[in-house]
Amino acid sequence: MSDLEEFRRDKHLLEALRGKVYFAGEVAKREISEYEWFVSDHEMKLINKELEQPIGVTELTELAKDLLHHPSKYAEIIRTLRQRSELAPTSSK
Repeated sequence: MSDLEEFRRDKHLLEALRGKVYFAGEVAKREISEYEWFVSDHEMKLINKELEQPIGVTELTELAKDLLHHPSKYAEIIRTLRQRSELAPTSSK
């Protein structure tokens, strides 16, 4: 009975801890999401040396998202990416 009473008395601490764990998880998800779309200054300098018109990170991100959401528009580009990528599949799925 004393253990049950102690649990009831300290239950608010457990709820507070759960809230903090949830918050920390949400912060981590947001930071991971931001990192997934991060482009280094070095890479931006390299690509802008190759392009006739420089591209910014925002435009590059939007193009990448368009490729992700509408791959059928970019079949030839996807073929080229597969040939050049270190992630190229060894066999078809």
